Amino acid sequence: RYLASGSNDNTVCVWEVGSFRHIQTLTGHTDDVCAVAFSPDGKYLASGSYDNTVRVYEVGSFREIQTLTGHTDDVRAVAFSPDGKYLASGNDDKAVRVFEVGSFRHIQTLTGHTSYVIAVAFSPDGRYLASGSIDKTARIWEVGSFREIQTLTGHTENVRDVAFSPNGRYLASISMDKIIRIWGKGIISRQEFEEQERHRIEAEREAEQRRIAAQQEAEQRRAAEEAERVRRVRELRAHRLKNKLCLTCGAKLGFWDRLGGAE
Repeated sequence: RYLASGSNDNTVCVWEVGSFRHIQTLTGHTDDVCAVAFSPDGKYLASGSYDNTVRVYEVGSFREIQTLTGHTDDVRAVAFSPDGKYLASGNDDKAVRVFEVGSFRHIQTLTGHTSYVIAVAFSPDGRYLASGSIDKTARIWEVGSFREIQTLTGHTENVRDVAFSPNGRYLASISMDKIIRIWGKGIISRQEFEEQERHRIEAEREAEQRRIAAQQEAEQRRAAEEAERVRRVRELRAHRLKNKLCLTCGAKLGFWDRLGGAE
């Protein structure tokens, strides 16, 4: 229903999707707002700012209900978990902070990056949290224990963003080195990725061929049924015509009999 934007004028603007009219300006931050995110249930809107805070607004009334402090430097990224249980923030203090949605209490600080954390993203199943950093790495954290389970290296410049694929099988990272890297369980080489894509495409092609074959079989069955229906209609019409001719002949014979006999 809504679109939100953060600005270097220290505000968050909210727009109504469809009409795209501006309906609200949210104030409170005292420095640039560089990250916004809606909760999956649409109940909350979170914003991260260079004022070292995350602010949480109630969607609908758009009143501020919580200011999340504890960051010691700019907040550059915010993300809700798919189940709506957690809110994560990426900060220039080299840490990822995790808050419990509802109480909005701080429950975990994830350390390991050696420079600013500028991207965070949860996997679609909510099992993992990814972070991207100026330190040229992406890191994977296990949600729940919040322990680091993987450091992804290979980029030669800042990792600007991270995103999971819809099926959760892959993580993409984009960097100032002008390269997008695709990761799975460990590092997936280009050759491995292309091989997996080939198998996926082949499976989709086979599924499409099965669908077409089933469709053709159904069409042939319908055509055979229609041909049988036409045959029966023609047979019935022929039978009716034969009966009509017999009745006509019988009527003529009866007429001549009444006249005194046939030739």
